Amino acid sequence: MHMDRAQIKAGIMVSTRFQLFLPLILLPVIGTQAVDMFNCLDAFPNTTILNSTYLKNVNGVLSSLISSNNSNGYGFYSSAYGENSDKVYAIGLCRGDLKHDACVTCLNASRYDLMEACPNGREASLWTEKCKLRYSNHSMHGTVELIPSSTGYSNKNVSSSLSVLEVFNQRLMALLGVLKVEVAAGGDVVKFAVGNANMKL
Repeated sequence: MHMDRAQIKAGIMVSTRFQLFLPLILLPVIGTQAVDMFNCLDAFPNTTILNSTYLKNVNGVLSSLISSNNSNGYGFYSSAYGENSDKVYAIGLCRGDLKHDACVTCLNASRYDLMEACPNGREASLWTEKCKLRYSNHSMHGTVELIPSSTGYSNKNVSSSLSVLEVFNQRLMALLGVLKVEVAAGGDVVKFAVGNANMKL
């Protein structure tokens, strides 16, 4: 399901380091449907990129990203394509509970969706319910970046009642506390947890 870019509004800003976990854990908790989120940054003028070497390198890096040579075996993919100022870097990351085939399917579909949504982007990213795909004109390894960030929101109201809101926040914080412990106890490579908490409104 795609959502109009104008409908994606900033609700919270989170660092790149924690971006993957918040949309994949919090959004289902607060009762939203999964929404694909695009970030198209540093766009070329329409006439510049269409036949450019950079665009060919974007296509090349996204096409080759999911080869076994570019994977750590746990749903993380990294690749680079091209040279000098036309070099393109890409990363793909799948949710921790996805099997290899589902991960590859998600990243392949995301490749086409990302190119359609950001046809002139020097840098772009796409979040889906199952994976994240990003490319850039600079290396993303070993750096914490605040942009691009992804945000989401629920159009459902918890309650205008202060007592119900307090209970909701208490259950949410308790759930996140449990999930934080599970993630921290994960192995060296895959850190993933999922859970839910129910309450009557």
